[in-house]
Amino acid sequence: MERIPLESAKDKHYRERKSAEYLLISQPNCGRTWLRMMIGKAMQLAYDIQEIKLTKLYYFSELNNHIPAIKVIHERYEQFGSYENKKIILLVRDPRDAIISRYFSERHQQNGLSLSDFIWQTNLVDDYICFYNTWLNNIHIPKAFLLVFYEGLKRKPLQELKRVCNFIGIKINEKIIKEAVEYASFENMRKMELEGKIGSGQKKDLNNPETLKVRKGKVGGYRDYLNTEDVQALDRKICEHLDPFYLNMGVWESCNTTMSS
Repeated sequence: MERIPLESAKDKHYRERKSAEYLLISQPNCGRTWLRMMIGKAMQLAYDIQEIKLTKLYYFSELNNHIPAIKVIHERYEQFGSYENKKIILLVRDPRDAIISRYFSERHQQNGLSLSDFIWQTNLVDDYICFYNTWLNNIHIPKAFLLVFYEGLKRKPLQELKRVCNFIGIKINEKIIKEAVEYASFENMRKMELEGKIGSGQKKDLNNPETLKVRKGKVGGYRDYLNTEDVQALDRKICEHLDPFYLNMGVWESCNTTMSS
């Protein structure tokens, strides 16, 4: 009997991306796991699905054909194909906060780089800026487009999750929204990560909380980790190179307040 070859992770990735109706796209450390958990819990409750890993959003559509296929992905613009026939959820976070989170999540890989050196030697902040600017110039390309701010999710999680679910076309009530938000709370997700239920799957060290995937996620928290010179330099980079649309939305920290005269 001829054996059917197993699908490689790469082939699975391309297949799911190609067939997905929705793409949830973000840069690293922008709250993707948190949003996936909320969406997954909402879909589980709405469609009465019992055993499933909530962050595997695409798998929901394979269990129930009434659920749209959602592929969660990190990719540069058009890295894996065009967006003309896709519906896009773009999750963004202030690059100044995202880069701090990224440093701690990748710290074991940074060969002893200080936070300041990590920021200025890797040029990752430029990647965030380029990614956001490119998308802003091309939001007319996808079949449908929804912009979600991490900071908006922090401030009004019920309202923002409802907005996302409406965009996806999931019929849910207020009770489900509330339960999904509570399930994906900081406290519960931190507990799940420490138990090895999310993230790498290995139990983590509570004595070193900065290295956890589920961190404080404080809006504007980059100022707590950087000296005045680095704060001002980061603010200057954002003001000079990021499209002002993002700062004008009023959900990110203003860079003018920390720049020297």
